[in-house]
Amino acid sequence: MNKFNPLCRLNIQFFSADTSMSFTTPDGAHMTASEWKQYQQYKKEAEAKANRPYIGGGAHGGVKSIGQQFVESEAYKNFLTKGGATSDAFKIERKALVTSRDVGGELIGNVPIIGGAERGFTIRDLLSVGNATSNAIDYMEETSYTNASAMVAEGTLKPESTMTFENRTALVKTLAHHIPATKQIIADAPSMQAHLNSRLIYGLKLTEETQLLFGDGVGENLGGIMTAAGTADYTGGAGETRLDSIRKSFTSVYNSEYQPDGLVLSPTDWEQIEMAKTTTGEYLLNSVNSGGEKRLFGIPVVVTSAMPAGSFLAGNFSLGGQIFDREEVNVQIATQHADDFTRNQIRILVEERLAFAIYRPSAFVVGAFATA
Repeated sequence: MNKFNPLCRLNIQFFSADTSMSFTTPDGAHMTASEWKQYQQYKKEAEAKANRPYIGGGAHGGVKSIGQQFVESEAYKNFLTKGGATSDAFKIERKALVTSRDVGGELIGNVPIIGGAERGFTIRDLLSVGNATSNAIDYMEETSYTNASAMVAEGTLKPESTMTFENRTALVKTLAHHIPATKQIIADAPSMQAHLNSRLIYGLKLTEETQLLFGDGVGENLGGIMTAAGTADYTGGAGETRLDSIRKSFTSVYNSEYQPDGLVLSPTDWEQIEMAKTTTGEYLLNSVNSGGEKRLFGIPVVVTSAMPAGSFLAGNFSLGGQIFDREEVNVQIATQHADDFTRNQIRILVEERLAFAIYRPSAFVVGAFATA
């Protein structure tokens, strides 16, 4: 053991009479000036070592993976030490949730779990996000506005403009699912990290993104942008290129008095756009794309397999809608489901609660490319 290990916790006393210092450990041991310098060097090296990357990916002191947060939480530790039928709920930080890619954890003495392909999620990033404090979000929507403003001669009656409003409510809905696992998994921290990261959280985000786009608002479904009433529709005419249709849809957004700030495309349609060529074999995208970013006519492009080929969505996402998180993603483990106890199994449950308000449907254009 390094002789400075016991000196990590020190009582430092200053004596003003002779400006000297004594360094005393909790058990009363003293350090000389020379030992203090050596200790400082040891501490510096220890801190540098602590900031080196994990064997399984990630780094100490950085954003922890969802699995790392869970297995280091009091909920997890209490379940292991105290037992019980159900663990306490453990809330996941959203930041760690949209940025973590560490699915393996520290793999010392553990066989890694290799998961399947995972989609990158982007629709939430286009929208405004807030927090809810109840099970419903109430807001007023301006449904009509008549502008009667005019130049007025001195002494004459001023014109009157009119506005009408309607009450709207976005209800908080629950997204959840669970899987069975053996008790050996719950006791194996690295496997738990991989298990949570690679499938449970991913599955929750898959459903969320689909709901934000295509939810029909019926029952426990969110209302999605692609199915919302009041959005503009655009269908490409015969012989119209994808670039033509997209540019015309931007014009529709501008004409609705909004500034387009996003375009959602399928991977298939993005491929067709990137591969479009002039009659001389040059790629057209060189003249409409900005640098290496995915942009068309200056507008950011989001490519996701959640959008089916042949369809697209353009609009002002930041003003058009808002997500309200009522409960961040949380994880629970339990043993009382069905016959899990007699099978020596546990259940891992992941859920979140959120509402989605589409404030301005007219800020969106739901498009379809020409079929021929």
